[in-house]
Amino acid sequence: MRILPEPRGSVPCLLLLVSVLLSATLSLARVVEVVGYAESKIKTPHAFSGLRVTIDCKVNKGHFVTKGSGNIDDKGKFGLNIPHDIVSDNGALKEECYAQLHSAAGTPCPAHDGLESTKIVFLSKSGDKHILGLKQNLKFSPEICVSKFFWPMPKLPPFKGFDHPFPLPPPLELPPFLKKPLYKPPVVVIPKKPCPPLPQLPPLPKFPPLPPKYIHHPKFGKWPPLPPHP
Repeated sequence: MRILPEPRGSVPCLLLLVSVLLSATLSLARVVEVVGYAESKIKTPHAFSGLRVTIDCKVNKGHFVTKGSGNIDDKGKFGLNIPHDIVSDNGALKEECYAQLHSAAGTPCPAHDGLESTKIVFLSKSGDKHILGLKQNLKFSPEICVSKFFWPMPKLPPFKGFDHPFPLPPPLELPPFLKKPLYKPPVVVIPKKPCPPLPQLPPLPKFPPLPPKYIHHPKFGKWPPLPPHP
């Protein structure tokens, strides 16, 4: 029987390294509430068509980085997964994260109640699964955050030949309106009597000239000199 020599310098050993990564799945499930005008009669399933939600977290120097995105169903609910490294073991968030609503065209919609109302908070924990959510429901206005169903009306040029007058019905002929006659008494003209003729006055008599206003004193004579009497 042949005996094989024992190898020297190295010992064959087989190392099996098994790494099991258990990551917490972060799911967001909140109801998006539609805020609109009552007279518009907006149907809720159509208002959510094409809307998306992204989770943006604040990093250094105030910059935001998108950690996940998901679509909204016809009931207003959305669910998405974000990286588990931003959540500690006790469920506290290592970064400030906010939910951002996007329209069907991809335009960010303004927050209805401010940025603080869209902040992500810890809700519960089930094993390795962390449940996160919002402080309150996302609110938006369909006039600002437009879905696929409510596209804005395009501005088209006026159609050619559409400036013809519309036929109008003939005017309605009404019978003449007869007013009640108003009695007015005749105007009485009173004749004026002629004035009597003016009487003829006799001619004025000729009177002698008036004496001078200054009577001369016999001692002083005609002094002071007076103008001749007319």
